Amino acid sequence: MSEDAGWSGSLQGYPDLKGYDGRGCLVAPERITRETTYVIIPEEDPYSLGLLGSSFPQGEIAVEGPLHNQQPYFVAFRVPVGSIADIVPSHPMLVSWGDKINLLGYEIDATTYAPGDEIRLTLFYQALEEMDADYTLFAHLVQSNESGSEKLQWGQNDSQPCRRSYPTSRWTPGEIVRDEIAITIANDAPPGDYQLSVGFYLWETMTRLPARDAVGVAFPEDAVPVGQLQVESAGQP
Repeated sequence: MSEDAGWSGSLQGYPDLKGYDGRGCLVAPERITRETTYVIIPEEDPYSLGLLGSSFPQGEIAVEGPLHNQQPYFVAFRVPVGSIADIVPSHPMLVSWGDKINLLGYEIDATTYAPGDEIRLTLFYQALEEMDADYTLFAHLVQSNESGSEKLQWGQNDSQPCRRSYPTSRWTPGEIVRDEIAITIANDAPPGDYQLSVGFYLWETMTRLPARDAVGVAFPEDAVPVGQLQVESAGQP
């Protein structure tokens, strides 16, 4: 469901309704316990319907709105009770942030880039509990210096999930959030090997949520490595 600032506010009195920017996000209960309907405006959001169809193959289009610019103005996609979300990242992993959020895995659009390119990173979270705070996600592109003693940053995206349209205080325990993130590589980034690292922090205090792997081992600086990539010199074939 597409959302703007006004739409987010309009949902506050309707706890059973949720809105988010479907152009870079999908929110799905792990298991559908009551009939659930997604409403999409295809002209604004051409992606959600395909994602919903692959995530919930039991679902179907229930209603289509009147034609607008040669396509339905809205489409209602209905998912029946008992459906289980088929959402499996290409790089599965299990990381816990403060026993509040699990990272289930990630996807990345390529492994080789040039300076100035945009990296498309998709993260898959699962809410573990209700949260009263809105945590900010950081996604940083770093490269170690020659001695390995310091990590230099060459790209970043710090934002609340789903293009700031679905803050963590609105998450429901158990639901899965598919979040697409863009990180632009600095134009002067030198060629070499790079690492993407992600995590969550509270904006007001800049305190990061502790990150631990499946056996409880902490990640340095609470930054979780999610993908290695290479940056080539501009113009290199």
